Amino acid sequence: MSYLINVYDPKDWELYYDSTAYLVKPKKCQPLYKWAADTGADIVHNLCYFNFMSSKQNPGYTIQYLRIPRLGGDCGYGSNSTIEHIILPNGDEASGWAIDHLPAIKNGAIISARGTSLRPHNAIGVTMDGRYFVVQNRYNTERQICNYVIRFLKKYYDADIRLMVWEDGGGSVGTYASRSKMMYAPLKEGANGRAVCSVFCARCKARVSRTLSKGCKGEDVKILQMMLALEADGIYGNATKRRVIETQKKLGLIADGIAGPITLKALGLKE
Repeated sequence: MSYLINVYDPKDWELYYDSTAYLVKPKKCQPLYKWAADTGADIVHNLCYFNFMSSKQNPGYTIQYLRIPRLGGDCGYGSNSTIEHIILPNGDEASGWAIDHLPAIKNGAIISARGTSLRPHNAIGVTMDGRYFVVQNRYNTERQICNYVIRFLKKYYDADIRLMVWEDGGGSVGTYASRSKMMYAPLKEGANGRAVCSVFCARCKARVSRTLSKGCKGEDVKILQMMLALEADGIYGNATKRRVIETQKKLGLIADGIAGPITLKALGLKE
């Protein structure tokens, strides 16, 4: 898998950031499964690996910056340059690279002519219609990633991008789905991911009303795929079936590759 793109509609997902408030003794860096347990999240994405205590002492960094009201202050790296903000429905705010530094996306257009480094990246964004997305990439340039994300969101979500900014390009890129215990990490970071200091969290509010199996398509398939740490294209194909079987084995269920009532309930997608 070269890319993982999760798209979150606020009507189906509760979205929030988690970190440590600025000038408060930082939490120990911890892997994603621990963040998921501590925050009650169904899905956790890396935002940044770096320790927060150096943030305002190193104002040249523009990697990422968090403002989380419920944690009582600012977190992460600050910047003297112009940065862009992703504000979640609950008021949590994150800022990313200045868009003149890398080819981020603003109002549907790729900004900047730069972006030729081949390395893992992650990015966070919001669509014109208010859905949020996180991008995890294995080994492509920033410009290639931008082009891919634009095409993907248009094809599978009929969505244009209001803003996409980079959160980390240093190899700290991973996604952990807590209910299926599935990890996607572009680098070999262990079963539960590399220890990180700030995360983007999603808790699913949606429920799936039908049995899902190979050949199914739709929004409910996308939600299932995200719970399995798969790219959410809404098509229940071979990759989704294989991941369902793997998950069923992990959870001690009958491994038939069909997401029926028992499997869906185990994933928190059915009452």
